[in-house]
Amino acid sequence: MYTEDQRRDHIRELQEYLRALSTTDERYPLLGVDGQFGPETTEAIRVFQQTTNSPVTGTVQRADWERIVREYGNLLLQIVPARMIAPFPYPTFVLRPGDRDPLVYILQVMLGAISGVPLAVTGIYDTATENAVREQQLAADLLPTGEVDRITWDYLAALYNDR
Repeated sequence: MYTEDQRRDHIRELQEYLRALSTTDERYPLLGVDGQFGPETTEAIRVFQQTTNSPVTGTVQRADWERIVREYGNLLLQIVPARMIAPFPYPTFVLRPGDRDPLVYILQVMLGAISGVPLAVTGIYDTATENAVREQQLAADLLPTGEVDRITWDYLAALYNDR
């Protein structure tokens, strides 16, 4: 039995695909993803049907769905991954307990994600942050200073990116 929740999930999926297509083709309206097949979704379907020379009905038939999925898949192949940032300011920089720095926010997010234990993200290099850094340094056979130099940063960044 096809439930209302399943129907909304399928509409959300359709809306996500159409929204993605709108990022590369300005003819598409920027579509909200709400699980409701309303006027915006109908218009986005009509635009898709026009651009693919399909009968313009504003409804989704199997052939429409298959074309949408194919176009979305093609789009994913073209999307370049987001550019990585390198926030560590310079090779000799060191974050120390007591520091208040935007980089501490990133450090705290990484530490929480790596350990799976939420860490308060305050931007203040507090005792909990220091202890989490020491724990990771010990695990990596690094000198457990509790400070974050470039070597510790790179180790944590690799753990974070590989999770």
